[in-house]
Amino acid sequence: MRAVEQRGGRDVSEIRATSHGVTRAEARWMIAWSFLLGAAFSALVITGAVVWRWWSAVTWVF
Repeated sequence: MRAVEQRGGRDVSEIRATSHGVTRAEARWMIAWSFLLGAAFSALVITGAVVWRWWSAVTWVF
């Protein structure tokens, strides 16, 4: 049977993904959240651009 070494209360087999002390699972969550926030921001920018164009066209008529 393989002996499990402990470091800071965590199993060493839970390998750190980065040098900043972030686990692989935490890194996955950060990537997922950053992707979702980026997509939401992009959607907001695109919606703002569409509304701006529409409002400019509407107000130009009057």
